[in-house]
Amino acid sequence: MTVFFEHNKLGAMKTIIPLQDFLSNTEILLKQIAEKGTAIEIDFKGKKIVITLAEHQSKLNRLKRHEGCLIGEPEDIVHIDWSKEWHDDLS
Repeated sequence: MTVFFEHNKLGAMKTIIPLQDFLSNTEILLKQIAEKGTAIEIDFKGKKIVITLAEHQSKLNRLKRHEGCLIGEPEDIVHIDWSKEWHDDLS
């Protein structure tokens, strides 16, 4: 299967698939759309056809978890004692 990746104007990646590859892998590609919520663009006689989920996902629901990220209220972070982490020697 030949798959091309391209970035749109907002920097999001989209998948472009030739028609023959889509037809031979329809079930796999539709499953991918349903599970990941990604759109697939099919090149059909020079025209672009987009297949995507009908339900709109909010941007917050599409966020991926970033391990090691601080979660909490900003006020709580401000009052943490950072003196153990501070190193005066910058060399």
